[in-house]
Amino acid sequence: MEIKFDGVMETLLITLYIRAKDANSKELIINDKKAAQIISKIDYDFSKFENAWGSYYGTLARVKVMDEETRKFRFFVNMVGKIIFIC
Repeated sequence: MEIKFDGVMETLLITLYIRAKDANSKELIINDKKAAQIISKIDYDFSKFENAWGSYYGTLARVKVMDEETRKFRFFVNMVGKIIFIC
């Protein structure tokens, strides 16, 4: 089944593609192997994203910050849950 990506759906692929591209690079920043697996299964021409180096590094920086903040939040929620359980 062919899925047509355009508009917002297409822009969502950019972050996924950049995460996958990083996972296959020599100098890893976030190393998202799952993104690489997902991208390999999507029938889409990603070549239009190849020359956007500003987007590449900007997206990786944003993703790295968001991933770290998500980890902190998950840790916080886990600790609060344990504290509430103990009380």
